[in-house]
Amino acid sequence: MADVSAPCLESLSSLERRFDGPIPAPLREAALLGGSLFAALLLAEAQVCFFASLMRGQIATIRRRRKDGTLYPALVLDLWFYRERLRMWREELIRLRNLQTTTVNCGKGRECFREFPISVSVISPATLSSHDTSP
Repeated sequence: MADVSAPCLESLSSLERRFDGPIPAPLREAALLGGSLFAALLLAEAQVCFFASLMRGQIATIRRRRKDGTLYPALVLDLWFYRERLRMWREELIRLRNLQTTTVNCGKGRECFREFPISVSVISPATLSSHDTSP
């Protein structure tokens, strides 16, 4: 079993008293990580890596397709989508890292990170292109 610190156990205990059934996954993860900031940071870092990887793969595919003459416009649209999402997640990661450096006095002479509500507002409503709906 993973080593769980006392503050994490206190948070989990508090959540168990608050919920009648299972603790919602985002709250449980935030408690285990020591706060919602760390869970949000992990998510943003993972999304940045994911979309950067998708972009690299898409660029390689476009170059290959251009060389053999099978390039079609939807590949470029997908690349644009990945690039846009990567930009948004990078901005979110920067915002979260700036929040991480903001500390507040928790009393008894110690500092702690301030909590904030988890927001995935970086995900804007997507629009479907015709190539998304065809098999």
